[in-house]
Amino acid sequence: MKIILPFENTPEERLGIGPSQGVVYALDEDIVLKLPFQYEVTRDIKQAYCWDHSIRSLVAMEQEAAVYEALHNRPHPNFTRKLATNQSDYLFLERLEPLQEAWPNAKQRDRHRWVLELLAAVSYLEKIGFVHGDLAVRNLGVDRSNTLKLFDFGSAIPRSHPDFSHDIVRDHSNLATCLHFLLSGVDPFADAHSHARVTKIRDMLKDGRWRIAEGAEVIADIIRDGWAGRNGSMAFNDLFVQKAIIKDFSLVARIGFTTRGGIPIGKAPMNTSLLAGMRVMRRI
Repeated sequence: MKIILPFENTPEERLGIGPSQGVVYALDEDIVLKLPFQYEVTRDIKQAYCWDHSIRSLVAMEQEAAVYEALHNRPHPNFTRKLATNQSDYLFLERLEPLQEAWPNAKQRDRHRWVLELLAAVSYLEKIGFVHGDLAVRNLGVDRSNTLKLFDFGSAIPRSHPDFSHDIVRDHSNLATCLHFLLSGVDPFADAHSHARVTKIRDMLKDGRWRIAEGAEVIADIIRDGWAGRNGSMAFNDLFVQKAIIKDFSLVARIGFTTRGGIPIGKAPMNTSLLAGMRVMRRI
């Protein structure tokens, strides 16, 4: 059954399509449009699965809109910007370069900064009352100022949701995978194209049977604990402070930052929100 689209002429460049999240089109070099799946309602009962698909997609769009509404009131530089429109049934978003495409040409210093920016993003999302629910390399991008940004909040749920604590554990595991990729360029799930393969890799990660790739050894303990589920009860901000900084203070120096008055500062400019988030170093 054909998807209903709000175009006279459908854009030629389709950037992605998710199982239930929706479809994304590039409108130009700066803007993308994200739409939920919507199908015609017919009398053909054989098409009922399409309507279920539409409902799931619309729910995901509502969840994503709730996160962007919270970010509108409390903005943060490490999230994709939602462009202001009066439309509520689809989203206009800034266009990013996918992390997989940006990583090979990035300098090590950039990759290390991206680690801090990702930790800042997930910590802030938790602070405003949400868990992402689908942290993955595919949901990270880089803007024109080379800033890492998180997007795709269709699986995000608020703190009041009964599955919040369960999704926190899962996000810790997925965060470990993202950190591993940022530092090494290796995504364990890159070639996993079946549920069975994904399950096998998750079991290997959880059991400690996956070798930490070169470059990611600097935070190997954080990555292993995330995969094994040992970080599940820890807030993301506490993970950064207690494990990455207090437990191993030299990490700051190794990823290219020095400290002044307990606040990490880089030789390259850092955004003020990231600096503010890192003032937790005062506990040292």
